[in-house]
Amino acid sequence: MPGRAGALAFLIGLAGCADIIGLADYTVDGAGGAATTSTTTTGDVTASTSTGLGGSGGAPCVAEQETCNGLDDDCDGVADEPVTEVGEGCSGCTWALFEGRHYALCPVDVGACPGGMRIVVFQSLEERDFLGQLVPVDEAAALGLAQALSMIDLDAGWAWARTGMPIPWESGQPDDFGDPNFIEDGGEECGFILSSASEYVGVHDASCNGFANFIACEEIADECRSGEPCALPGGCVGTWDCGVAGGACEPAPADEVCNGLDDDCNGVADDQGACSCTDADLAGMTYRFCQFPTTVEDMHCGEGFVPAMPKSLEQLNAMLSMIAGYGSPVRIGVYQSTAATELASGWTYHDGSVFDPALWEGPIEPDDELGMTEAHAQDCAMIAEAFPAVHDYYCYDSLGYLCEMVP
Repeated sequence: MPGRAGALAFLIGLAGCADIIGLADYTVDGAGGAATTSTTTTGDVTASTSTGLGGSGGAPCVAEQETCNGLDDDCDGVADEPVTEVGEGCSGCTWALFEGRHYALCPVDVGACPGGMRIVVFQSLEERDFLGQLVPVDEAAALGLAQALSMIDLDAGWAWARTGMPIPWESGQPDDFGDPNFIEDGGEECGFILSSASEYVGVHDASCNGFANFIACEEIADECRSGEPCALPGGCVGTWDCGVAGGACEPAPADEVCNGLDDDCNGVADDQGACSCTDADLAGMTYRFCQFPTTVEDMHCGEGFVPAMPKSLEQLNAMLSMIAGYGSPVRIGVYQSTAATELASGWTYHDGSVFDPALWEGPIEPDDELGMTEAHAQDCAMIAEAFPAVHDYYCYDSLGYLCEMVP
């Protein structure tokens, strides 16, 4: 994901299932009247929002023309919108209407959504497409979407600030920013919507700081869509039940598949043998061999496991013994940097440490598809029963894979 200039004037806090602290619920109560200010502090960032809806002292709202004062002068439930309801409003926010609700893109240095608004959580693809059209070309807007800290899997730990639709990721997302970008490195833990007119569209992950110039805000309203899909923590997909006060996302269990998500809604991802994995204790390590074939970016090792990293001949031999009788190549956690210019340079383990070149099947490996020069055809590594050591291999061929327990 390319970087973007601009200070992102908020931090993401995680409480429970990735609740976004500081921007999730900037609300303003009532309409009109004298304003008060509430302050939310997250890390070293302090953000304020004006309150004071309703008449002074709690009297009924008396509609007047909207002005830039942090109040809902015209008594429509939101503060500081343009008189025409759309276009540029106070504090540099750009306003629009969708399905009868107010939306606003506000500069991040404003620090909060306008009164009566909160950060956007998508409920439909139509809403996503509408907001993408509102975002300026080559810009991005922050959503109420974040990944829990210390995740091992790119797909794991993502949750909306409140109940929303299953996350409509752009193809290839989430991807993280490192090299290679298919490794979860904690560098991109927030969700953004990009302009529909940009090279990159849809929902993307990116760094929580410095990526976007705007916060995407929407009018606080009932978001329940009876019978429509919604997302629960862990990737469980449910359906909206609007018969419950405020609406509820009721689990809709499905067959578990190997995708890093909790498809059957039992609180555990990829269980029920979905990835065809077996565990074994060898050479002082606990290894997991998953025979479900997948590309490198879709390796789902499970909680507490990462792709296997042979750091000694003893560990390599243990891995080879575990896959004995399996006739196909098996992927391991060894990758080459896309910046490497030589066949044997830039190889690292999944944890970022330098790969031990003594574990290659020398002198024939790495060979980058039998090439004499580095063409980045084979930037990943594999082992196989037929080979005594490590070979380079294609990243996007579907293979079984080995994982190891995190100490």
